[in-house]
Amino acid sequence: VSADSRYTCGVTESGRIKCWGFNVAGQTSLLSGLFKSVSAGHAHFCGVTRSGSVKCWGKDFNGEASPPSGSFESVSAGSDHTCGVTDAGSVKCWGANVEGQASPP
Repeated sequence: VSADSRYTCGVTESGRIKCWGFNVAGQTSLLSGLFKSVSAGHAHFCGVTRSGSVKCWGKDFNGEASPPSGSFESVSAGSDHTCGVTDAGSVKCWGANVEGQASPP
């Protein structure tokens, strides 16, 4: 389960995403596929599918909901950016980078 101030999503035991709350930008829309984790950003969500890809939904004004391809272990959605740990152990980020938040060291 991951929550922001106005909406929440969780992953069921069967791997489905369930979301509820305020739906101004499609954050609580039904999503297909099977997931192993989910993370709430400011107005978007991202989740890691069981196959390792990242899917994001909701607001995408700065590319925060446009993940790169590849296989990921985890993902963490921020306000206007998102970062994930790849299967190889490196960090990839996407979205707004005004203060370097999407430029991992």
